[in-house]
Amino acid sequence: MKKKLLIICQYYYPENFRVNDISIDLLKFHYDITVLTGIPNYPKGKFYKGYNYFNKRKEVINGVKVIRLPILPRFNSKLFLFINYISFIITGYIWAIFNKIKFEIVYCYQLSPITMALPGIFIAIKQKIPFILYVTDLWPESLLFAARIKNIFFIKILNKIVNYIYEKSSKILISSKGYKVPISKRIKNLDKIIYWPQYAEEIYKPFIATNSEDQSYLSNKLFTITYTGNIGFAQDFDVLVNAVKLLKEEGLKLKINIVGNGRFLKQLKHLVFTSNISEYFYFLGSKAPFEIPQILYTSDVAYLSLADEILFSYTLPSKFQTYLACGIPILASINGEASRLIKEANCGYSSRAGNSNDLADNIKKMRLLRKSELVKLGLNGLHYSNTHFNKKTLLNKLDYIFQNSKIGII
Repeated sequence: MKKKLLIICQYYYPENFRVNDISIDLLKFHYDITVLTGIPNYPKGKFYKGYNYFNKRKEVINGVKVIRLPILPRFNSKLFLFINYISFIITGYIWAIFNKIKFEIVYCYQLSPITMALPGIFIAIKQKIPFILYVTDLWPESLLFAARIKNIFFIKILNKIVNYIYEKSSKILISSKGYKVPISKRIKNLDKIIYWPQYAEEIYKPFIATNSEDQSYLSNKLFTITYTGNIGFAQDFDVLVNAVKLLKEEGLKLKINIVGNGRFLKQLKHLVFTSNISEYFYFLGSKAPFEIPQILYTSDVAYLSLADEILFSYTLPSKFQTYLACGIPILASINGEASRLIKEANCGYSSRAGNSNDLADNIKKMRLLRKSELVKLGLNGLHYSNTHFNKKTLLNKLDYIFQNSKIGII
């Protein structure tokens, strides 16, 4: 008999998040899976083509049953983003009240906002089943940073909501060991916190050149740094821009690829232009996940950064696993957990977050490394990925947690 598993995440295919991969792979463990999500509109803030309040509200995607709540789109506005968050909660509660499906486990793949967990907790309490929370984004810290909220009353409400969600969770899985510190301050039963890091999907692996064009490109190029992913305020691109300005003053040549989209993209382009370093930067736009390994293959190092905030010292960005799995050395401007793992894996160079001088120095150091030395750093990262972020091992552990879950504790 298959266990009925309800996965809750406000974002799901065709939006590109790892919950897509996890839900499909869990089918192999004989679960009957339903995903409760929203109408896709991330990151552009408009419903994807073919999706609206009347079309594709229920789907079956690769064997996973998908139910889409009628949320309001983000519209890339702070006001509508707030309404978007609230609409998922409200429509989620309404769905939960009238839902007739009996589940055995509720699993929330918690991105931002953490409030997406609330309908899941309601269902778990109603049906007297375990609720398992997977924390990939720390709240309310993430919101307070992004929105620069200072209102004490609002912060108190947020803290009460977060504390309620943590207390009602049977288990709290964390994507970074660093998250255990702030979460431990909010709950009584520390035993329910389990470290379960993210893994890179199977499409992320070292690219193998199949034609002479790819190979000849590598021998006739500038030292190339590539960033892939969300282009937001949290990534603190000012540090990279300032580092490049320092390198330009020294007459150093290099190439920086920026792959992705996000709220800071327009400002980043303007910053690059006004800093008179446009010749260094190449904005490649958003790319399909399967294209990333080849883009990284044509690069010397991959760039990883987060702002100099306490919140981000706890965080391990998911692109860290992507870079490791693709076998590329990492150049980072980051503190805390990610910096520690880069040193532990010996897979690149990390400087203090927010420090342009240190970043510029590390760029110069990596630029002087022989190709064989860069390859060795990449292989170190690949080995670390296979050892510590092995997909099969992690899925087996997740299945064990599900199979042995009870309300409150395992």
